[in-house]
Amino acid sequence: MRKKIVIPGIIILLLAPLLYVAVTPWSELRPQDGYLEECPSEVFVKGAIVFDSLLICGTSEVDDAKIVHAANVAAQWLDNDQDGVVDNPEINEKLKESKAVLLMSEKGFSSIFYLNFESVSEERGFFGQDLQDIETNNPTRRDATQEEIHHLIWGAGWAAVYPEVFDDKSSDSRIYSAWKYSDENQFYQYDDPTCDNYCKVMEHLYKSTAAFLNSSADLCDEEFTIKNSQELAEKHTLIVEVFESDEYNYPQTIWPDGNYLATSGIVYLGIDQVPEPVIKDNLNEICVQYEESLTFGQIIIPLYYALLAITAIFAFIKNKQNNNSMDSQKQSTD
Repeated sequence: MRKKIVIPGIIILLLAPLLYVAVTPWSELRPQDGYLEECPSEVFVKGAIVFDSLLICGTSEVDDAKIVHAANVAAQWLDNDQDGVVDNPEINEKLKESKAVLLMSEKGFSSIFYLNFESVSEERGFFGQDLQDIETNNPTRRDATQEEIHHLIWGAGWAAVYPEVFDDKSSDSRIYSAWKYSDENQFYQYDDPTCDNYCKVMEHLYKSTAAFLNSSADLCDEEFTIKNSQELAEKHTLIVEVFESDEYNYPQTIWPDGNYLATSGIVYLGIDQVPEPVIKDNLNEICVQYEESLTFGQIIIPLYYALLAITAIFAFIKNKQNNNSMDSQKQSTD
């Protein structure tokens, strides 16, 4: 009888944290009334479409101003000279074909959400990149918007249209060769153990772009030792040739600041009164990186399993001692 009670109890103890994560009612990750049908989940209620190609989807907890900022940055990446026309129509068409989408939340999505998104992506063909409200145009930290949207446009656009140049997964591509050159000359060092060489190629491309367009805030660490366009031209002609080629129309004019000057190209969704773009006066002075804080679940679940393991060990030892005691008593009785 005891075994019939103990086994279900153990199963409940093991599954309790996972059940907690699954049912915890995070408000912004619940399906919402009035969700945007264009987006890959019913949690998204606001957003924007940039040049009829790049979709931005935000949850209810994302500030409208952050959506506006992201949309303006995306427009500036695609229309870098800000004349109201995309610089490379082929890239823009590929973004539309790839269903490129920027997923915005307040402080990040849950693991369960990402699993659902992967399933939806396979079914509906989305190419996604996430961005958090707290790391978007934050006055106290480096703005991550430019980087995350650059990753999205590069992955769904540049790498798809010009794989021989921009594919990070091919050791024959030009941006791979550019990263290799930087690595060999100690221009670039990325010490994240989870980032392999192909990952470093992507990160190196972004840092090189920041140097090419003189974004000092993105170069304040020691990851990339080349800090501006003049140094890049002197030390790394391999990547500069890619950026300056008329064939690719890579952004050459401005570093996106979130204040797109043209009056067309952005359509907002689910935002009744569109706020004016907010531009940081210290755009190139704030170098503090955004660091994600651990969520309650990320702290309590490992702790729970650790305590469960310790309890199981003590229970095993205690049970062993009891069995030995019983055996000793039995032997002495015999």
